[in-house]
Amino acid sequence: MSSTTPLLTRRPPPTARRPPPPRAAACFALLTLSSVTMTVGNQWLMLSTDLAKSKHMLVAAQNSVAVGALLAAMAAGRASMAPVTRAQLLYFAWDAGVLVVQLWTSFEALERVSVSCVTVFRALQTPATALLERAALGEAQSARRHGCCWLIVLGAALFASEDWAANAA
Repeated sequence: MSSTTPLLTRRPPPTARRPPPPRAAACFALLTLSSVTMTVGNQWLMLSTDLAKSKHMLVAAQNSVAVGALLAAMAAGRASMAPVTRAQLLYFAWDAGVLVVQLWTSFEALERVSVSCVTVFRALQTPATALLERAALGEAQSARRHGCCWLIVLGAALFASEDWAANAA
């Protein structure tokens, strides 16, 4: 990618970038496991330890461990990284900033509501991403997918109202 190439460009057709089904299934299973254990672990940290006072340090520590793990994987030959251009570095800086906000707000939420409530609100990223994808990349969504997004929003609202009612009691 040259420094004049726009960051938001049309992607290749979906069939050109899909991993084989067994590998994709393994990746989704690992994503689910890591997301669930991180969320539950973070709530434990916020409710069961004195670390709740040090949320910002926890965000820095989690990101530092992730960078260290990636560097170790690269040193072991299990991961690689292509040279990064200035435009990519600016994009990644934005992305890293958003990740810090995501982790920090997750810690804040986990002190106040259940893991399941936080997870439901994370599910709202699906319809939000679909809308952003359309706005930023011009990717049209079928009526069926659009309807499914609204179903996610409705389900999240119903679930969250139950959780908030339980927390208020």
